[in-house]
Order: sequence, then structure tokens, then C-alpha cells
Amino acid sequence: HGLSDLKVWPDGRVLAVGDEGDLLEARLVLDYAGHLTGLKDARLTQVIGEDGQPMASHGKVDSDAEGIAELANGDRLISLEEHDRILFYPHAGGPPRRAPMPDVTFAANAGMEALAAYPKAGADAYVVGIEATGETFICRLSAACTKYRTVELKDGYELSAMEVLSGGRTAYLLRAFDPLRGARVILRIVGADGQVEDQLELARPYTIDNFEGVAAAPSPGGGLRFYLISDDNFSKSQRTLLVAFDWRPG
Repeated sequence: HGLSDLKVWPDGRVLAVGDEGDLLEARLVLDYAGHLTGLKDARLTQVIGEDGQPMASHGKVDSDAEGIAELANGDRLISLEEHDRILFYPHAGGPPRRAPMPDVTFAANAGMEALAAYPKAGADAYVVGIEATGETFICRLSAACTKYRTVELKDGYELSAMEVLSGGRTAYLLRAFDPLRGARVILRIVGADGQVEDQLELARPYTIDNFEGVAAAPSPGGGLRFYLISDDNFSKSQRTLLVAFDWRPG
């Protein structure tokens, strides 16, 4: 339940994080045609807090993980809402420590939803996106965060996740909900110049839910495959879905 972000690697490795301090590690299962059919070798563990104890033991406010990133050396970062902070998990193990975060005031439960490694700015660099405003920041473990670009938000959409792509592109996942139209999602691909290159919009009657996480990996047929994961909010009226869309530049 409650999976809020994911990352996928070319070898099929999957990493996802959830609202109650859950960490899911698994591998993709593809059929003979390269289509996504499920996951295997799944392992569910608890995220450890700064005191070395499971984060969930301190309650929902302290364990609301929303974004996850993994640096090239295996170090990980997790962004959290409500008790807003970014935690750095060294690859060698041990309790996490606080990592630099944007010096802004966050709206309640609408903070650092989006998180991704940003190797272009350095081996220890990452990019953070703010749900309510669409502002993004480039941060480094060794330096303070600096303002980057602002993602355009309108018609009730908020920034939910991001993925840094090759060639200077970035993919942004936007989501919206209202009782009349239900859940709506936009997957927007922006070029190095900040211009929108392509966009996928999902709404009823398509398969749709509260998609909060996005990841990208090479598609078996060429181009890129985007994976979207939904947060069911522990609700009987929502589902945990993992879906895939293949995309070719140009």
C-alpha cells in the first residue's frame, strides 16, 4: 500500500518507497514480447530513521516518504513530507543523516514529492521538486540547494515525481483529482532548453489511479519505457498499479 515513488534500472531492478516508511525492492517480469507482466524477487523492508529504528515506529507524520533517488555509487536519498526533510543513506550502511534541502516554506502535506539523481551537476547531486508550486532545485550533498526551473501547473495539477533522462531531458509526472473528473495524470517530457517535447495525458475512461511515481529505462523495442506507480492511500476505492508506456524521441 501507499507506494509513492519508484526507480527502475536497465537490468530490471526496481526500487520503490511508501507512505509508511516501506521500501520495496524487486525485479521486473516481461513476457516473450517484452511487455510488463509483473514483479518477482520482491523484498519489503522498513526504512530506518535517524535514530536507527524503523521510521514507522514514530507514526505517519514522521514516516511519510514521497521520493527516492539512488546515486551512482549506491548511496540513496529519501524525501519526506509532513515532517519535511531529506535523508541520506550511505551505501556502506548505518543510520541516515540529513541532506541539504530547499530553503523554502512548504504547504502542509505538499512538499518534496519529486526526487531524482542529477549526475550532470556532480556525483553527489540530486534534483528536488515541490508538489504545490512546481519549483525544482538542484542540490548536492556537499553544497546548498539552488533554484532550477519551475514546472508549469494549472487546472488543479501538482508535481508528483520526476525522472532525469539522457540528452538533458527531464520527465515530470503531474497529477490532479476532483470528484467530478476523478484522477488525472500528465507525463510531460521537457528538453534541455526547458521546452515541452511531448506529453501523455491520462484520464477516464483510460486505466487511471493516483499515479505518484515515475521511472524510465530503455525499452526492449528501442526508445524509452516509462513506468508509473500509483499510491492507493490504503483505500478500498483505490489501487496499487504499475503500468508501462513506450516512447520514442521525435
